[in-house]
Amino acid sequence: MRPAIQNAIKVLALLAIFPVVVFYLAFWSIPGSAAATEDQDVIRNLSGGAEVNWTRMEVARWEEGRSFGVGGKQPAVEQQLRAKIGTVLKNAVLEVQVGLTDSIGDLIDGSPLGKTIKSRVNLWSVAEAIYYSSGRVRLKGAISLAEFLRPWVIENAVEPPEHPGATPYSGVVVDARGLGLVPCFSPVIKDSEQKVLYGGEVWKSVAIKTTPVQYVADAADPRASKRAGSNPWFLTPSYVSGCQVFLDNEQSEHFRRNLHRSIILGEGRLVVVVEPS
Repeated sequence: MRPAIQNAIKVLALLAIFPVVVFYLAFWSIPGSAAATEDQDVIRNLSGGAEVNWTRMEVARWEEGRSFGVGGKQPAVEQQLRAKIGTVLKNAVLEVQVGLTDSIGDLIDGSPLGKTIKSRVNLWSVAEAIYYSSGRVRLKGAISLAEFLRPWVIENAVEPPEHPGATPYSGVVVDARGLGLVPCFSPVIKDSEQKVLYGGEVWKSVAIKTTPVQYVADAADPRASKRAGSNPWFLTPSYVSGCQVFLDNEQSEHFRRNLHRSIILGEGRLVVVVEPS
């Protein structure tokens, strides 16, 4: 076959697949399509440009810099960025709400665990590092709240009931979207008379490996089912106040009938759905 004919065939073949390629790229760039869909994290801003990611249970801060001139050293830039990040994170983590009234700063100032928790302020690490050929460096520093507050979780952990109650549920999913819930590390569930049904504690046997709650922005997030299991109780609370979830009369009765003395909440099988930001 002549080269000219071969080239013509190649051009025709490319023209034939071009619309398919364009459609493919266009479809996968549509918000909400399979490739574009991405599970959102629940994030709230802190001071200094830091943020608390309640889904990942971490406090994080991005910083970037650049080395200039001939032979500019990225390691020197990285050292400067680490210093900036460390200063921001040490202050920002103090703002994180732990329970109904106490922030991490409050625990440090007024809790018997204050010195222990304060000593962990330096326990941050570089979670991501990006180096560019231009000399630019981007670093993400992060503090894991699960590890940072581990002493507090262990201190407040309780023993499970000697004879656990049976339940048909694998976990609890609270849909608090649109109600103004303020995420905290250890939320509380109360009944219609404001009596505590779940105080945010975990069992001593799991205190070193779990947190009281998993926050997500969508109940369909796989991280929700991973935490609450395949058959959770879905509920929309009557109202919320801060980090407290209040149930109505029917829900309160349902909770007592199906979750009283159950072990699932103490295992950290609570998921709370809130707005991503």
